[in-house]
Amino acid sequence: MFKAAFQFTSLGLLLLSVLCNTPLHAQSFKVLYAFHGGMDGAAPQADLIRGGNGTLYGTTSGGGKSSKGTVFQLDAKGNEKILYSFPGFVYGGYPFGKLVRDKAGSLYGTTLSGGGQFGDKYGTAFQLKSNGKIRNLIVFSGLNGISPGAGLIEDSAGNFYGTTSEGGPTADGTVFLFSRFGHQKVLYGFGAPPDGGLPYSPLFRDDTGNLYGTTLGGGSGGFGTVFAVDRFGKENILYSFLGGTAGEHPNAGLIRDQQGVFYGTTVGTTGVYPPFYYGTIFKLDPSGTETLLYSFTGGTDGGFPYGGLVQDKAGNLYGTTYAGGSFNHGTVFMLDPKGNLTTLHHFTGGMDGSSPYAGLLLQGGQLYGTAASGGAFTSGTVFRITLH
Repeated sequence: MFKAAFQFTSLGLLLLSVLCNTPLHAQSFKVLYAFHGGMDGAAPQADLIRGGNGTLYGTTSGGGKSSKGTVFQLDAKGNEKILYSFPGFVYGGYPFGKLVRDKAGSLYGTTLSGGGQFGDKYGTAFQLKSNGKIRNLIVFSGLNGISPGAGLIEDSAGNFYGTTSEGGPTADGTVFLFSRFGHQKVLYGFGAPPDGGLPYSPLFRDDTGNLYGTTLGGGSGGFGTVFAVDRFGKENILYSFLGGTAGEHPNAGLIRDQQGVFYGTTVGTTGVYPPFYYGTIFKLDPSGTETLLYSFTGGTDGGFPYGGLVQDKAGNLYGTTYAGGSFNHGTVFMLDPKGNLTTLHHFTGGMDGSSPYAGLLLQGGQLYGTAASGGAFTSGTVFRITLH
């Protein structure tokens, strides 16, 4: 099962045009694990997190005992361990969001569906303890949100924040918070334009408690927004996307540099009609001025960057595209501060994987990520790129 905000039916028509994006030879790509598609999970679509001793943690949206997804651990030697298989009923199913890990080793995340006594609700926020025991911290029932597709973030007091893509007071999604003790609250419910709607992104929280994110739809033109919600639940639209080559439909969250500038991606076209737009990389300064840093063509540079960005100390931005590249199975890219795009890897759809949906983890000069399909067993991979 693949989470997709919109269905793109024209991926096979992408033009593999030759661009002037500089090849980077001084890097190496390695598959750390190939999912079998059974008990070990399938279709990883969430960002990875890092634990001690080089251990990686993540989720798969499929596979496991009930084919409804897993939480997995991958050690530095590439040995995978399933920490939990979702049953799809009381404890939910289909986890897509990035995990959070606390000092005690508990993992926190969300599922798109399930919850409630009969599994008839609309997703959960869960805690998975280090002993393998799971509990629901929120069961989404509609008014408090539907389908939390993004991961969670945590503050210093142990409160968690997230978004639901639908539901809430006006059915267009929510920003919510909850504590590990069970207290929960809808901070904001998205409504009709010019407000945003359909927030699929995780949140960014600043030191004063303001939350920032993106909505896939809504805004003054219906192409999505960048928003802020303060700790009292007041929303402010920082930017409404204009559509087309100016960017439309941001799916991922934001990162921010020390100057307060946000960086993010937009996915692109949401229909089956030409002209097709394949997504952008943008920045938004504190005054609300947007600058388009790069516009994907769907050719060898890639197309449809669903995942978010990471930034190194030199200001280079790294991310993935779901499609495009030399083999039309997606890419890993770097964008330097001057706007030059370098393709670090072209997915072949074979042993290396295909269709990376998630963003990347950058640590120690290495990039870690997942491909949602492909690999030795066609069920996705965990990969590493070493930068030199």
